[in-house]
Amino acid sequence: MRILFASTSPGALQSGSNSYFGVGWMSSLQGLLEEEKGIELALAFPTGENLPSGKRYGKTHYFPLYRPGRSPLGKLAYYYGGYRKLLSEDNISNLLIPVIESFQPDLIHIFGTESDIPLVMMHTDVPCLIHLQGLLGACHRAFFPPDIDEKTFRREFVNIRENVLRNGIRFNYREMGVRAEREEEYIRRCRFFMGRTDWDKAYVLSRNPGATYFHVDEVLRPPFYEAEKWRAKERSLTIVSTISDALYKGFGLILRTASILKDMVDDFTWTVIGVNPSDPTVRFFEKHYGISHTEVNVECAGVLPAERIIPLLQQASVFVHPSYIDNSPNSLCEAQYLGVPAVATDVGGISTLMASQPWNLVPPGDPHALASRIMRITPEDNQMSDALVRHDKKVIRDGIVSAYEFILNH
Repeated sequence: MRILFASTSPGALQSGSNSYFGVGWMSSLQGLLEEEKGIELALAFPTGENLPSGKRYGKTHYFPLYRPGRSPLGKLAYYYGGYRKLLSEDNISNLLIPVIESFQPDLIHIFGTESDIPLVMMHTDVPCLIHLQGLLGACHRAFFPPDIDEKTFRREFVNIRENVLRNGIRFNYREMGVRAEREEEYIRRCRFFMGRTDWDKAYVLSRNPGATYFHVDEVLRPPFYEAEKWRAKERSLTIVSTISDALYKGFGLILRTASILKDMVDDFTWTVIGVNPSDPTVRFFEKHYGISHTEVNVECAGVLPAERIIPLLQQASVFVHPSYIDNSPNSLCEAQYLGVPAVATDVGGISTLMASQPWNLVPPGDPHALASRIMRITPEDNQMSDALVRHDKKVIRDGIVSAYEFILNH
C-alpha cells in the first residue's frame, strides 16, 4: 500500500522543531505508520528551499514542492489585494502531479484544508482523504472575540504592519476569509474525511452529506507517552495554558480571568506557552482591557519544545484552554494524557474531549465563569483514563490502516 502524505508540514524532516502544534503530531503519525508492514510512505510539502526530490530519509520518501518566495514588490501587491487571487490550480498541478506520477501512490492523505494542496483532487484519479485539522470557516467567524469587531481593532491597533504594509492581523483575517471560501469547495468535492470530534464530523456532513467520515484520534508527540504522570501536590495555584497569538485563541480572556483571580486568591501564577510578551496580540489586549499581563501574574513563556512543556504541566494545578474556537487542541490532549485537571471553553470539538466532565466546560469569553471553575478544580477533575484510551497508538494505527483499506476497496 503506497501512501502519499500531502501537507504544509515537512513532518519528521523537521524533527526537533520548537513548534508545539502541527509538526509535532503529524511527525508522530508519520513515525507510527513507518512501523506498519505493507505501507510505503512518501511526504510532499511546499518549501522555499530547492531541496532534492524523492530522497529517502528513514522510511519515508520526501518530495519538496519548491515555491520561490515573492519579491518585496510582489509581497506588497499580495498584501494589498493579491491574496484574493490565491495560487491557481495550475500551480498545484505543476508541483504535485509529477510527484504522483513518480511515486504512484494508491492513496493521497491530505492534511488540512487551509492550503491549496487539496486542489490536487481535481487533477488525479487517485483517491484522496482529507485529514481535518482546524476548520477555516469556523475560525474566520470567530476570529475577533465577541466584544471586539474589526472596526474596533482597526481603531485601537495602529502600527506600520497594519496600516502601511497591511500584512498584520487584519490581513490574516481577510486572507483567512478567502481560504475559507475555498475550503467549502474542498469539503463539497472530497469523498473521504478523517477527523476526531463530533463537531468536525457534523461540520463536514452538513456540507457534504454523501461523504464518508472516519473517526481516528491523534497520536501525541513521543515525549508525552514517556513522561511521568501528574500527581497532586501541595502548592499555590499554578495555571498553564498553551495557545498561539491568534486573537481567537483567548489571550484576552486569560488577562480578564487573571484580573478576577487577583481578587480571589493571594498567590497564583499563570504560564502561557506559545505567546511572547512582545507579540502584537499581547499589546493589543493589554491596551484594550487596560490590564498588563505582569500585573496579573501572567507569564508569557513563548513557544517551547515538548521537553520544556512537560515539567510545567507536571507542576501545574490546572490546565486551561481559553479559545473561542477549536477542533481538538493537541495542547489540551497532552495535558489530559499526563493527568492534569483541565478546564476549557465549550466551543467547537472541545466537548468531545471533555465528554466525561462537562462541568469543566465554561462559556467562551466569560472570565467570571472561568475564574470560578478554576478555583473549584480538584485533583479528581482529570481525564487521564479517557486520554489513555483516546491516544492509544495501536488503536490509532489500526484505525488509519482500516480507513485506507476501506477507501481502496470502494
